[in-house]
Amino acid sequence: MTVRDVEIIKFINRWGKVTVDHVAGYFEISKLRAYQILNRLKKLKLIESRRIFHGEKGIYMCLSEGAKLTNYEPIRGINIGCLTHDLLVVDVFLEIANKKEKFDFKTEREVRLLDINHYPDLLIYQIDSVISIEIETTRKSLDRMKRILEFYLTETWIHKVHYFANKSTYGFLKEFFSGYSMFY
Repeated sequence: MTVRDVEIIKFINRWGKVTVDHVAGYFEISKLRAYQILNRLKKLKLIESRRIFHGEKGIYMCLSEGAKLTNYEPIRGINIGCLTHDLLVVDVFLEIANKKEKFDFKTEREVRLLDINHYPDLLIYQIDSVISIEIETTRKSLDRMKRILEFYLTETWIHKVHYFANKSTYGFLKEFFSGYSMFY
């Protein structure tokens, strides 16, 4: 097993579930090479792949042996209702990472280890600021949005919040957060 193999296992388990495109994009390798590595790691019983929807890419997750090489337990199953959202978060992360700016980050799995009352989808740590990334694939209730707004207004260590949403949800978010300069 190579150093890159271990890094790929850590990447997979840090997110919980990823596609071959995520692995290829993050490690800047071809999709063919990513498949080769992932298949080798599957044969070693360090990761598994599941094809959830017919005609869609497989989802890669760590098995217990692979998770031993990381800081996290493997995820237990896939919540179909959250799958599209979870994979979109990795897509957005890769778009940010491809800009080649230096930053550190915490995935939602890592954020859940913090003592806070709302879990952003992704936190980006830059030299002088912390940016929260929120992906909204469905519209939340007004009460839930008020709790999220209260969280961001009281947690002053987060400097900006970037929302990514579909058109109908975006209109609601834009109106809800109008007048608050930290929301983008």
